[in-house]
Amino acid sequence: MSSSKLSKHIRYLLPFLLVGLFFIVPHKAEAKRAPHVEEYINKNKQAAIDVGRKYGIFPSQILAQGGFESNWGRSSVAKNNNNFYGIKGSGAYRKYASPAECMEDFVTNFYVTKLKSYEDIIKATSPYGIGKLLYIDYAPPGDGTNAEYLTSYESIVANYDVVQYDKIAFPDGVKRHPKISEVRAGKRDNFTYEEAGKIDYSGKEVVVTDKDVKADGTTEQKVEQPNPNGGQPTENVVIQPKFTFSEDAIKGMPKKRDWEEEKLPESKKSDLALEEHRSLEKWKQESDTPIADKVTKGFRTAVSLSGIILFFYGLLIIIAYIFDRVTITEWKALPVITKNRLFAVKDKEDSTYRINAPQEGSKGITIADLCKVQFFIIGLAMCLLNGWIYTFVDVIIRGFANAQQYLSGLF
Repeated sequence: MSSSKLSKHIRYLLPFLLVGLFFIVPHKAEAKRAPHVEEYINKNKQAAIDVGRKYGIFPSQILAQGGFESNWGRSSVAKNNNNFYGIKGSGAYRKYASPAECMEDFVTNFYVTKLKSYEDIIKATSPYGIGKLLYIDYAPPGDGTNAEYLTSYESIVANYDVVQYDKIAFPDGVKRHPKISEVRAGKRDNFTYEEAGKIDYSGKEVVVTDKDVKADGTTEQKVEQPNPNGGQPTENVVIQPKFTFSEDAIKGMPKKRDWEEEKLPESKKSDLALEEHRSLEKWKQESDTPIADKVTKGFRTAVSLSGIILFFYGLLIIIAYIFDRVTITEWKALPVITKNRLFAVKDKEDSTYRINAPQEGSKGITIADLCKVQFFIIGLAMCLLNGWIYTFVDVIIRGFANAQQYLSGLF
């Protein structure tokens, strides 16, 4: 095939490649998570969505707490038992057939029956701030992690992009229970119930508007059917407000923890408020780093702008070739775009990049070499725009840290 025919074929193919690039370049950077975090979330996100939707718990809660407790699925209990939460049976850690089974057991036996704050958690309209409710019951003073648990949990929710799964589980901002097997009638404390016998809920989708856990562990739920015609519910019960997903108030990153440690007995309840206050104050002090935040945001903005510039510069050259001339030697836009640094040549023997001897002035380049350069530039731009550069930097830093630790051990 002659160079002119090859040039024409490339010209016809380039528009399709440009359209493909639009779909290849993701519109949201999700590659900022470390590889082991990415693996844990991808393997377990669907199970968290299903279990969360079933029990009115945000999937971000389930993923964040399981990731923190199990070192992102790398603890021995998580690997061998599918047990991400350190749940025990009769003295030993329970073993589950699947992550979904573990998550459901954890939600039903921890959130539903043990947490005093479960009523507030199920009513929560945002995944942010739930760590405070967890902290009150789950990380009491004397545990050794009470000052760090809240910080770690909240920062995972804010920094690991798990809130997106909350929106999948509850797309319209209303927590629904997909299947109610029993609806109890009567009145208990401030929970007022419709007469269950008058309403047939079997096989119907209902909205859980209130919940109460009795002393024997059974659960009473106040439910109502959504109005099929829109507007107010048929049972005149207020539906929960829409969720909010603001990440601005959460800062900081998770701290290290001994993943296999045992929980100590809970201390006095009177100490909880004081310890919670101290933890929150410490968290605010540790997270209050405006200079570091500005530097980080500035760096990320600069990297993104660099990616955008490189991407559009690469596209500009390819588009100019598509709409300029028929043959490479008549491509007059190339010297203009490159400010007379490059001009088009027909044969590869005339390309400056294939001649060993240095040359002054403008340099000739063939269409094949130019396409290689431009697609390399576009690929680099995609790396910058997707945040993959942060992963590369993280790997390099971890490598240096491991090397330093190894050398220090030798000497």
